[in-house]
Amino acid sequence: MSKMELSVFRRHSLEAIKQKARRVSSSVAVGYVKSGPDRIEKDPDRRVQEAIALVFRKFNELHMITGRVWCGSGRKTFHFPY
Repeated sequence: MSKMELSVFRRHSLEAIKQKARRVSSSVAVGYVKSGPDRIEKDPDRRVQEAIALVFRKFNELHMITGRVWCGSGRKTFHFPY
């Protein structure tokens, strides 16, 4: 690679890193919402709160979470990333 190509590659890489840092700093964990510049709160959506509570209940019951959580007779399945 020429010096010019390396310079362009480096500039693009640094810009990508900065953009990713901005995205990460503006996001919050699942189940929470930003309510101000310095404040986060639980998501007001009751379904979101119940789904997260279910994950923790199943984790306490099974001592693991592996991609899926089955509820009751298996009619309701939640998928989670590995």
